[in-house]
Amino acid sequence: MSLLSDSDLKEIHKKIIDSTIKNCGQFYNARILEAIKMRWIKIYEQKLRNKELGLASNKKENKNSKIQLNDDFDDDEFEDADVEEKEIVEFQEEVENDPAEEDELNDLDNISISDLSDVDPETNNIIIGVCDKISKPCGRRNVGSNWKIKLKGGLMKIDGKEMFFHGLQGELEF
Repeated sequence: MSLLSDSDLKEIHKKIIDSTIKNCGQFYNARILEAIKMRWIKIYEQKLRNKELGLASNKKENKNSKIQLNDDFDDDEFEDADVEEKEIVEFQEEVENDPAEEDELNDLDNISISDLSDVDPETNNIIIGVCDKISKPCGRRNVGSNWKIKLKGGLMKIDGKEMFFHGLQGELEF
């Protein structure tokens, strides 16, 4: 039993829907909120009609279906299942150290960062840009390895002149 009459409940329910839609108005599209509001009102009116018609049989059917759904997903049915467990085999890794490889690695360890930076030749021509695409040569064995590069935009300084560019394509040979 309710402390309020059905008309009061209907009025309160509509006020709740209206205030909810109003509060959500700043976050969502007004047309979508209006459609939601209409749907909520229809659902509530359908519930009232069902209540007035006294469709208690629907409630009993719903409870039975809920009970069946819960039984379908019961965890106990898997407790008796036969599960085969596979053994986990551990492999021992045996690495044979080759003395020639160790000497080569030790030589590489002695390289300092300053040695690596001295490899580049001195130049006044500089191109700084955003890389769009790099493609390597394929299928050309006799031709030098010309890599193609495409830059979206950037700045280049050639022969003391600075220039901006929107796109630049070029080939690099290694």
